[in-house]
Amino acid sequence: INPLIPNEMIGDQVKIRQVMINLLNDALMEIEDGFVILRVDYKQVKDEVLLNIDIMDNNYNKDDMKKGNYYICKELCECMNGTISTINDYARGSGFTVTLPQKIAPGSIAYEEAIWKK
Repeated sequence: INPLIPNEMIGDQVKIRQVMINLLNDALMEIEDGFVILRVDYKQVKDEVLLNIDIMDNNYNKDDMKKGNYYICKELCECMNGTISTINDYARGSGFTVTLPQKIAPGSIAYEEAIWKK
């Protein structure tokens, strides 16, 4: 998780948590031997943050999108004006990228800054 992500954003944390849990559960259930990676990053555009969540594993068969969790996550992302896309790379693995716009809360600082202010 990028420590420079603002510590307070205005968005739907319940839906974001549900998307992450659903996608991580799918990744962990399908994996027998290998890896699961969760990466959270952001891109700031004025007073908005594009929150990027990548969930990767070494299962290379994400083409079958008949899983209920994917469609649930797609609906949740669209409700939050975000997107979900698949990643299929035989060198790196496969998974999902979720991009969600979030407003930065007034007075919010990056996690790294908050640690040094204590």
